[in-house]
This record gives sequence, structure tokens and C-alpha cells, in this order.
Amino acid sequence: MRSVFPMPVAGWIVVVSASMLLAGSTAIAQDLSGRWVYEESGQTIELEVRHDRANSRVTGNLSLFGQSSPFEGVIASGALVIQRLGDVRASADNGAMTARLQGKILMFTMTQPGQSPVTLPMVRRGDPTTALPTVAPSTGPASPPNGVFRAGAASDFAGEWQFSSPDSTSEEVVQLAVRGTDVNGEITALQHGYFSRRTTVKARLIVRGSLANGALQLRFWNAEGSPDDAKAATGQLRGEYFILRIGESETGYARPGRSLTQSAEGSAEAAALARAVTGRVYSRTSQAGGRGGAIVGGRLRFALCGNGTIEYDASDVGSSPDGGGSMGSTVTRRGTWGIVLYAGTPMVKARWNGTGTSYSLIAYFRIQPDASGRSAKLDGESLPVTDRC
Repeated sequence: MRSVFPMPVAGWIVVVSASMLLAGSTAIAQDLSGRWVYEESGQTIELEVRHDRANSRVTGNLSLFGQSSPFEGVIASGALVIQRLGDVRASADNGAMTARLQGKILMFTMTQPGQSPVTLPMVRRGDPTTALPTVAPSTGPASPPNGVFRAGAASDFAGEWQFSSPDSTSEEVVQLAVRGTDVNGEITALQHGYFSRRTTVKARLIVRGSLANGALQLRFWNAEGSPDDAKAATGQLRGEYFILRIGESETGYARPGRSLTQSAEGSAEAAALARAVTGRVYSRTSQAGGRGGAIVGGRLRFALCGNGTIEYDASDVGSSPDGGGSMGSTVTRRGTWGIVLYAGTPMVKARWNGTGTSYSLIAYFRIQPDASGRSAKLDGESLPVTDRC
């Protein structure tokens, strides 16, 4: 649906094949009422369904980023078809959405005009379920919604991928070879002198793993170390980008010659994120006292103001009594901000005031507001909303 609802499911039309209609024909007899949830990387999409089985009508609410919009729909040929979202009717131009049951999983399918369909598996709160099915692969070049990855074949992963810091002083090169389900490769970390442009190899990592269910399950370790010290990682595809995930952190890589950054103009998902974070101040402080009067504390403040300015303050300091001095670091940055698509997902791009001789003038932040709108994860760290600006 277009613009009425600030979320990545805006502007989509669903294409349903005859075979899918036959496969889902039993959905009419099942009650879809309830609260259906899809969750990925701390983000949730919720579909609250009220199913009137007497006339096959469905109403409810669709929620994301703490905002909600009502919908109306019908059960047709075994599928839930959303006919209206807010004040916008489904059409080939505006888009539409459908959902159908597969066992106890509600497969919620969305397609933006000119883009490939994306399917999210949703579970009903309170239902005991087995493992969720894999998200349906996207066959086109368009990026799926935030946190949603597409399945990839061996040829999609194989070859060279690159990451470069905004000031081009740090670079990582990933080389992957995939034969059958076996994955071999290496990651080389390079440092380029800001003035001299001299290149230094900072690290070389050995990569081993396997291809399963459209993703890579990987282990990597220092080339000068032992495989016994290997760390686990997952490699997935988001649109045209390779995403290496270690726990909740991720690094995006692009093919040589391709930029990791794209304009977010026209992206409903980016607009949704902007609406969810604009004018909010996220912060946390901590302080602890030690023996003899020693103090250790930290502070992080991240403000995305409505006038387009950004304020970033981070400190991690400690002090000791009796002339013991202090230690730690403090960072203060001021500048402007906007939303861009970075490695296929909306992120905050900051342009700092200052000079590039002391620090990079551009920074990217991955911010993930929770469904309530009262907090967010900033590069994996949870921060509450403490003020507005």
C-alpha cells in the first residue's frame, strides 16, 4: 500500500498462482483470528486478525515500528486478501497483500510493483509451533524489507566481495569458493594510510563452512592461529549484497565496483524508519563506585532531531582518588543526518562537522526501533527514548 502506512509493506501487489490457490484451499475452514507475529533481528511485524467466518470477512490491524493501521479483507480461494489498508485500496498501482496458512504458519506475502515477492512466516501468539520455514527467495535485484534475507545458490555467494570504510582507510576483501555445499575462502583486512595511501595487511582470516537452505554456515580464524579458536558466523544475501553476521552484529559487502550505499528516495521502508526515529533522543548512563573512591562510568547519547541535525556523545571514563588520574575516552560529534539504503537496508547516515584529518566525516548507524516506539537498538545496543528534539 502506498504512503498511508509508514512501513516496508507499503506499495505491494501479490501474485498468486493457481497451484498456490489449490494448496491453500483448506484455509477457509480455519479460523485465522489472533495475533500473528514475524520477528527478525529485534524487529517485529504484527498482524492482528478478526475473522468473521460466517461471511468470510476479515478485519484487523497491521503494526510496525510502534505504529498501526487498520485493514479490511476477505478470504478468497483459501487466501486472506487485504483489500484496504487505512484509506488506501489495494490495486495494481497501490499494491496489496495476502496471507495463507501452511500448517500452523501464516505465510504473509507482499510484492511491490516492479519487485519480486517477499514472504514472511508468521506465528500466532500462544500456538506451539515447529521451526519457521525459510523466507521465500527474492529473484529480482530489489532489496527485501529490513532484516529479511533471500536464499542464494552457490554461484550467488562465490567470488569476491568488498567492504570499505567511509574514509577509505579500512577495507575488507572476502574471497569465497563454493563447490557443492562446501565453502572455502579467506577474508583480508587492509589499512590504507590517510595521507600516504600506503596499504598494510592488518589481518588474514581463513574461512570454512557449508551452504544449507540458501545461507552459509561459516567458521573463521586467524591465518596465523588455530582452527580450534574459530568463531561462528552466518553469511546471507540481502538483495545484491553479502551480509556476514556474527551474533547480532553484521557487516555488508558488495561486489567490486558496486557501492554499499544507495539513495533511499522512494523507499517506503526508509520512510517508515525516518518517521519512527525523527525527533527522538536515545541515551543511557551508567556509573559505579569502587574501593577507595574510584569511579567508573559511561554515557551514550544519540539524538536525531527534526531539523535534520544529529548529536552523538559517547564516553567511557574512570578516575581514581589521591591523584591517581583518570582514563578512558570521550567522543562528541555534531552534524546532519538522513536515511540511506546501506547494504540493502535503511540506515542513518551522519555527516559530521569538522575536518577529515582528525576523523571520518561520514558514519553509518543501524537503528532498529522496537514495536512500542519507546526504545531502539543502535548498532546492537538497546537504548531507551529519553527526550525529544
